[in-house]
Amino acid sequence: MNLVLGLACLRTGILLELYGADGDALAAEMLAASVPRLFESAQMPDWNTIFERLGGSAASGFQDLLLVTDDTVHFVQRLQSPLDTALVAVAEGTTNVGLVLASVRKKAAELERA
Repeated sequence: MNLVLGLACLRTGILLELYGADGDALAAEMLAASVPRLFESAQMPDWNTIFERLGGSAASGFQDLLLVTDDTVHFVQRLQSPLDTALVAVAEGTTNVGLVLASVRKKAAELERA
């Protein structure tokens, strides 16, 4: 499994920070290319409003988006801090959602403590 995580801005879709690529340029490019596709359409959606409509305010309710294909898991977790950010994970070569989720939750906890 090749797992790469990144911190993305919910308002712009820009990748702010990259984690887990460990010098793997292809993995970094894969995440950088997927973030705009996850957060962008012809008209930029208001991701905070979408999360709120699906179950609560920024402080509660729906926090995650999960997309699974034949051999890739994309996972987005909205963070409480820094504000208007989400942790984005792309795991290629697996459909093991539990493993990806555990990795994302661990990194999200680290970021929100900082």
